[in-house]
Amino acid sequence: MDSSDKAALIEALRKVPVTKAEMAELVRLYNNPCGCAYTADTLNEPQGATIRRCGTFGRRARKAMGREPAYGMGLVGYCDPATATWRMRPQFRALMRELGWASGGPGRTLVDEIDALDDPDALDEEARLIAAQEAAIRNSERISQALKEQLLQSRLGQGQFRLALQQFEKDCRVTGIAEPALLRACHMRPWRACSNAQRMDGANGLLLEPGFHLLFSKGCIGFDGAGHLLVSGRLPEHVAQQWPVRQAAAPRPFARPQLEYLAFHTARVFQP
Repeated sequence: MDSSDKAALIEALRKVPVTKAEMAELVRLYNNPCGCAYTADTLNEPQGATIRRCGTFGRRARKAMGREPAYGMGLVGYCDPATATWRMRPQFRALMRELGWASGGPGRTLVDEIDALDDPDALDEEARLIAAQEAAIRNSERISQALKEQLLQSRLGQGQFRLALQQFEKDCRVTGIAEPALLRACHMRPWRACSNAQRMDGANGLLLEPGFHLLFSKGCIGFDGAGHLLVSGRLPEHVAQQWPVRQAAAPRPFARPQLEYLAFHTARVFQP
């Protein structure tokens, strides 16, 4: 974030009715491994109101800076196509800490470190692709309304896809956690690279603790066919140690129907 951007953001903070407490709450919601997987409608009203006001802040700040961002890439946050969650820009989190609007020092958090590995232009291109694919599903006259809803829910790791993958996966392959409410369902072959049948195939899914879902979706971790954890050399060593990235669960082999999807992740997503 250059000095002119920072000045525009600080000026916007003075003009938009968002309190320090509200901004700190927004940073707290976003500053976790699974991003902000909520909407204003699903949060309680104070949290929903906070998100709406901070959205107003983002729009006014962009106007003050005299530019509009590309699709899906806001000034404050962006929709991460890999994890299907809204994430706050690391530079904005750092500015909030610098100004004393959020806890912590000006240095980057572990989540910031992972987000910083992304190429913003590549993220934007991927976001555009997924938006086009979702629109094609909604507008298709060959797909029933019920199937449309299931296909869109599968991108979020919900619906029939999550039920189907539970035939193959019962817990997190890294931590061993088996409580469904603490796990996120994700595709091994990414949703954007799937046919509709593959998007719904339970063999294409994993249940992972949110932090490891983020790392898996970004290609920072993977698995071999026997279920052993693979760690990317792209992942900074200090992040791997502090996270920590280690396999507490006993490795177990993948079922035969899962291996094709796992091979795709290993070849096209995981970065050795």
